[in-house]
Formats: sequence, structure tokens, C-alpha cells
Amino acid sequence: CGACTVIAVGSDGHPRAINACLRLLCGCDGLALTTVEGLGSQGAGYSQVMKAIAEGQGSQCGFCTPGWVTAMSALLGGAAARGAAHLTAKEIEESLDGNLCRCTGYRPILQAFKRAFAHDDSSVIADLETRAPCHDVATGKPCGRRCDAALQASSLSNGEADRRAAARRECDRALRLVSPTAAVAARARAPVSLRYEDEGSGLSYSRPASLEGLVELLRREPAALLHCGNTGMGVGKYYTPRGPTAGGLPPQANAALVDVSGVPELAA
Repeated sequence: CGACTVIAVGSDGHPRAINACLRLLCGCDGLALTTVEGLGSQGAGYSQVMKAIAEGQGSQCGFCTPGWVTAMSALLGGAAARGAAHLTAKEIEESLDGNLCRCTGYRPILQAFKRAFAHDDSSVIADLETRAPCHDVATGKPCGRRCDAALQASSLSNGEADRRAAARRECDRALRLVSPTAAVAARARAPVSLRYEDEGSGLSYSRPASLEGLVELLRREPAALLHCGNTGMGVGKYYTPRGPTAGGLPPQANAALVDVSGVPELAA
């Protein structure tokens, strides 16, 4: 659902959003991890992303909010690491499909982020109501967009145009704020070969650091489960005494997991 999203920075210095619940602890070796608490707080001050989702009414029950904040922060940090000057509204909308929300219906969340960090006008993304105009719930007749006119008048009277312009200027500052600091980047390093065995369940985890090492490992363990993004059986969503299991499948005793994320030729 994305609520557990954290920011991972590897040796390349590029922040990436990952689901903490799907990442094996072994697979975090060499990564510098930042949770939502590391992005801002009441005591240390809130980040621009935190302010944007709060001021844009993008949080209701709050369960998914940390995940949205970290995902958006990783997106901004990734753009900064690539040397991108800005993000577009389309990029923001298409990059946050790993986060779910059951309260707000997504609109206020996406609008808050686009309004704060998109370089272009967020109206370039077609609004649902432009395709199916809203209706008066009492009469069933189209409302004629009077609500939009009232909102626009209210927004302009409250200096909405100036606020949006200022928010756009804050985008560059926000990019710098979520970029990995020198201290964080220093803790990240290139993947090294790893091997871990759990004698109790028979589970083994291997992470080769070269293509040759991967080939040799598969020769020794031809039934090994390959995983990288941890979205298949390699996730082992639940680890039982009889081995990992997921999706109603029986536990796989003596399972051998092979993480290919450390093989340069197979890295994204």
C-alpha cells in the first residue's frame, strides 16, 4: 500500500522510494535509509513536502501520509540527483502509483504536490469533472461550474496566484532539502557479496556482486528463487519456521533466495 515507504540511497547517490515491508534486512546492506521522521518534525521543522500535503488538505485519517511524503521526497531528490531543473505535473502523477489512500480519493494529495512542485500548470492533467460535470445533488441538474467560479474568486482574493508563484520558487529549495547529504551518501557503498543462512528454517540468502558469481551460485543451487524488486515469491511476505510463504502458497522449506540487485549487469 506504500504506507511504509522509506528513501534508500545507494552508492550512485540517487534516492529511491522502497517499501520497507517488502525489503529483506539483508538486502539493505550498503544502503543509506531515511524514514519520514528523518525528513522533518514539529521540533526540527517540517519539510516543504510535509507542508504541501497538510496545507493542501491531503491528509484525512493520516495512515498513508508518511508514505506519500517519503515517496514525493524521493521523487524530488531523484530529480535533483539527475540534475533535473524541475518536475512536471504529469511526472508527479505518474510516479506515485505505488501509494494507496482510502480516504481522500487521491485528488487533494496529487493537487497539493502538483501545486507546490510542478513547474507547469497542474491543469494540464485533465480533471475528472471536465469529462463528467458535477451535478447539484438536490436537483440533479449540472451545477454550471458555479463552485469553480466561487473557488477561483476566493482563491484570488486570498492571494492564491501569489502563493502558487511562491510555491513554484520553493521547488528548487525543496529539491536541495531532500537531496542526500554528504553524511548520508558516505554511508552508502557499492554492493558486496553476501551470504546468510538460517539453520532453523533452512532459509538461505545470497547476494552475488558479479555476473560470474551469480552463474556459479545458480550452478550450485539451480532451484534458487531469484529476486530483485521483491515483488514475487522472493518477497516471502511471511517467514514461518517452515520457510517463506506468500499469496496462500505453502511454505518453502530450505528455500534459497538469490538477490540479483548487486549484479551491475542486471541493475536498473
